[in-house]
Amino acid sequence: MCGVGMVLDRQATEALVGWQPINDRIITARFHAPQVKTTRVQVYAPTEDTTDTDKDTFYDQLQDTINKIPRHDVIIFMGDLNAQIDNNRQGLEHDTARQTNDNGVQLLLFCNSNGLCVSNTYFPHKNFNKNTWRSPTGNVYTTSVSTNNGGRR
Repeated sequence: MCGVGMVLDRQATEALVGWQPINDRIITARFHAPQVKTTRVQVYAPTEDTTDTDKDTFYDQLQDTINKIPRHDVIIFMGDLNAQIDNNRQGLEHDTARQTNDNGVQLLLFCNSNGLCVSNTYFPHKNFNKNTWRSPTGNVYTTSVSTNNGGRR
């Protein structure tokens, strides 16, 4: 079993219009600000060793979730995507991983088809802040990738 959730401070709680748990990997919350409504989609994606069927199911459910968000909302898509993305991806800048894994390819395709961008690619960070954490046994636990809709179609 998985789990995903959100922690809100007082200001976010007061701005909260509604929230919806989609499943144990996806939850949304909609917030009202003076000029715009924002929908935050928090996810915990399947790991690299999960079956392709389970990954496809996750991205299908995620696409259904994105499709239901009002078109005028700003989308903040974030969470643990279990993805690694290198810097060789046809004009989309990123340099966190040495090699893009299958989850990274799926994430890039999803973001591209929804007008989303991997936001930590636009701001310079020290390499220390961009690396993935490795457990003492050598297992890789990737850093979370957050995205926003910098030009939603």
